[in-house]
Amino acid sequence: NDAGATWSATEQVISDDLRFITFLDDSKGFAGGSGGTLYATNTAGKTWTIALEDTLFSFQKCIFRDNTTGILTGSAGRCYLTTDGGASWLREQIPGISQWINAAAFSGAEIVAVGDGGTICTKNASWVSNRVLAAGRNNFVIKNNAATLWVAGENGTVYRSDNGGISWISTALPQPFDCIDMTFTSNKVQAYTTGGKCYESTDNGSSWSIINDIPNASILTVFQSQQRILLGGKSFFAYSDDGKQWTAITALPANSTIYSIGSNSKGLLCAVGSNGLILLSNNNGTSWSTASTGTTA
Repeated sequence: NDAGATWSATEQVISDDLRFITFLDDSKGFAGGSGGTLYATNTAGKTWTIALEDTLFSFQKCIFRDNTTGILTGSAGRCYLTTDGGASWLREQIPGISQWINAAAFSGAEIVAVGDGGTICTKNASWVSNRVLAAGRNNFVIKNNAATLWVAGENGTVYRSDNGGISWISTALPQPFDCIDMTFTSNKVQAYTTGGKCYESTDNGSSWSIINDIPNASILTVFQSQQRILLGGKSFFAYSDDGKQWTAITALPANSTIYSIGSNSKGLLCAVGSNGLILLSNNNGTSWSTASTGTTA
C-alpha cells in the first residue's frame, strides 16, 4: 500500500482437488493434484507453501524411495523427479506416452510407472515404455511388497511380477470392479475396489475371496496403519480395526471427496481431498480437525 516500497506476504487459499499426501519424516510432506501445484509442509500439515507450479500438468501421485529420491506422476506422459528431498524437481517426458501416468514404485535401481491404456514404463538411466498389460485397461496402482511388484486397475485387473517387472502373472479379481488400492501383511494381500468390495488372497494372488462388501461406498483410497485401516472416497470416510466392521468418520464435509490418506513418522494422520480439503488426526483416525488451507505466497 506504499507504491511498492515494502511488501507483505499474502495468503492463497488452496482450492485444488488434492490427489495425494505423502510425508518424509515427522514434519515434512507434500500434497498436490488437479491444479498443477505441489504444496509443501514443514509443520506436519498445519501450514503449507508452494513448492512447484506447472499449469499444464495435473499431479496424481508422489512416491519417495527414501528421504531424498522421489517421483511425481500425472498427466500428459510427464513426471517430475527429485534427488534432494523435494527442494528441486526436474521435469521429464516419457517417450511415446501422452496419457496419464497414474502411479509409480521403486524396484531396486529402477523406477516402474503405470498409466492409462495398460502402459508400464521403466527407468534406469532413461525411460523405456516397454510393456502393455491388459491393453485398453487403465492401471491405477503399483506397489512393491517384499520384492514383488503388483499392478492393479480397471475391471479387476491385477498382475504380479516376482522378477522386477521382467514378466507378469495375471491374478485378476473375481468381479470386474476397478481396483484402486492394495494393502499387505505378512501372508495376506488385500485389494480394494470402487464398488465397495474388498478381496483377500492368502496364496500370493492365485485365488481371491471377498471379505467385505460395504454398501454405497465409492472407495478411492486406502490407508493401513499398525492398528487400523482407513478408507476414503466420494462422500465416504470410515475406519476399521478388523477390516470387517466399519465406523463412519463424521468430520467429512457434505459432498466432499477424500482422495488420499497419509501419516508422518510420529503417526499423525492427514487426509486430503476435493477443493483443498485437508484433515488432521492425532488419535489414529477416531477424530479429525480441519487444517488451514492457506499458503504463504
